Amino acid sequence: MYIEEEIKLTARQEWLYKYLVDKTFVDKKIVTIEEIINDYNFYNNMRDDFEPYIFNDKAHDKCIAVRNDIDILNLTFSKEHIIYIKGDYTYKIATTREEVKEMLKRIYYRVAFTKLKKASKLVAKMKRDSLMQLVDNETLEPLEEAVTKFISVFESDNDNIDKAKKEAQ
Repeated sequence: MYIEEEIKLTARQEWLYKYLVDKTFVDKKIVTIEEIINDYNFYNNMRDDFEPYIFNDKAHDKCIAVRNDIDILNLTFSKEHIIYIKGDYTYKIATTREEVKEMLKRIYYRVAFTKLKKASKLVAKMKRDSLMQLVDNETLEPLEEAVTKFISVFESDNDNIDKAKKEAQ
C-alpha cells in the first residue's frame, strides 16, 4: 500500500532528475557520483538557491545529499522515471524491468538484514537472561520460534539467490 502525495522538489532535485534523464537517454551514459557533484556545482554555483553537493571521500556514502535527493526523486509520483542506483556509486535512469527488480531486491534485503540483526541480538540477549522472554504483544506467546523461523527463511532465500546467480553464469 502506498499513499500518493505530492512531494515539492527543490531546484537541485529538479536539476538532478533532468541531468540523469539527459545522460541516460541522450548521451547513453551511466554517471558517477563525482560527475554529478562536479557538474552540478560547476553549472549552478551562480544561482540564488544554490545548495552545493559536497563529496566526502572518507565516508561510506560519498555524498549523502545526492543519495537523499535520489531517494526523494524515486518516491515522487511527479517524475515518471526511476533512478537506478548501482552499488559502485553510479547512476542512471532505469531502462529495463530487471534493473528495477534488482533495486527492489536490494532494498528488500537491506531492510530484512537490518531486522534480522536486531532479532538475532534480541534472541541472544533473551538466552543470556533466563528470566527474560520475547513475547507477542497480542497472544503473549514466546517469539523465539518465530524469530528462528524468520532467520531460516531469510537464509534459504539467500541460498536460492546464490544458486540462481551461479546458474545464470
